[in-house]
Amino acid sequence: MKKKILILFPYPFTEFHNYKFEIARLKKEYGIEVIINDLSHIVSNKHFNKAWKTRIESQSLKFKSLFSWFKYFNKIKKEKIFIYNYIPNNNFVSFVINLIIRFSNLPVIIYLPVDPFHYYEKKSTKFFVSRFLEHGLNLKIYWFGFKSFLFRSLIKIKKYNLAILFSNNFSKVKIDKIISDKVYKVNFNTHDYSNSLLHIQKNDENKKFEKNYIIYLDNGAPYFSADAHFKGEDIMKRGSGKTELHIKNYYEDLNNFFDKIEKHFKAQIVIIPHPKYKLETKEIKSLNPYFTNREVNNEYDSLAKLSNNSLFFISTYSTAISYAICHFKPIIHIYSSRFPHPKDDEEGIAKQSSNIGFKPIDICNFQEAEIKNQFNLNKFKYDDYKYNYLTPKDKTVETIPNYKIIGNFIEKKFSEIFH
Repeated sequence: MKKKILILFPYPFTEFHNYKFEIARLKKEYGIEVIINDLSHIVSNKHFNKAWKTRIESQSLKFKSLFSWFKYFNKIKKEKIFIYNYIPNNNFVSFVINLIIRFSNLPVIIYLPVDPFHYYEKKSTKFFVSRFLEHGLNLKIYWFGFKSFLFRSLIKIKKYNLAILFSNNFSKVKIDKIISDKVYKVNFNTHDYSNSLLHIQKNDENKKFEKNYIIYLDNGAPYFSADAHFKGEDIMKRGSGKTELHIKNYYEDLNNFFDKIEKHFKAQIVIIPHPKYKLETKEIKSLNPYFTNREVNNEYDSLAKLSNNSLFFISTYSTAISYAICHFKPIIHIYSSRFPHPKDDEEGIAKQSSNIGFKPIDICNFQEAEIKNQFNLNKFKYDDYKYNYLTPKDKTVETIPNYKIIGNFIEKKFSEIFH
């Protein structure tokens, strides 16, 4: 009997996601059929959906209404199939979808990543006060938070029949006791770490640049504002008067910083765009006009290929620094004193740089010595980051890519689950 996985995805499912989830390898090596349901049109904010510029995966099934998806799901649930559920509980439609999944009694795979920003930590009073001071009376933000709390609470009325939990660090994950009476816990890698594993033996592929190069992890902000739209924010109104002039000045400062770095290190900055904004046309290198004259690499596996032979990484804050951690590369976290960074960004930059033992650098006012000081890497800090946020401290997992973990689990447990 052909084994099947149905992926339920709340955002536009792109070709990058196909690469990230190692779907082609799962199909080829294990013969597992992977069906993708792109539910972005019925679950997500339309402004957020429009922000995704990366090419949409042509093989995914797209649904325009909850009813059309329900009719489809009602048929497929009769098969012996695993549900890989990425749908959050933050609005009424997503709540209904999750309820339908739970009542189907099918086995459900849930990915519970632990990342450097501690989404599982209990928020302090100070946190809520700082967010109120930042957002003021923006009712859209509070409405988003209220809906998320409400529907996460309501969903507990029905348990999963069987839950398969994937996580890189179960010690930091709060697992709801009423999620299911039957739970499998599977040690898993973060996707970036797993993708990196697939290229560790292919370092000869990395020598694409004759010059030395430095990787800049572009998280899209402040030019793009997709995540702000997702929560009902307007990035041009966030913080203390963020305007187009602020954004223009920010990129002028950033490019000046890049020029100085390139000159000092006799190396080229290579910009890796956020997965939402990867282009495949040769005519346009970047959707961000401030990077028009710079080297931009839009390949889906660019970080996996280029990390090993890079000199170092530059980032504001991004989970993609995992590639630098894997290859033990210096990471320079940056900010601009002339730009009103939102609180989330300020805290993210400070926390992530602290996690590897350094302080962020102000691109408007820095000394070259500050950069060089961050080349003295702390192996203990890097290992701590790796085993807290990227992979379990388990030799049977940390050397195995995720598609093999999934494939091996399904092969081993299929008969037991669908007895």
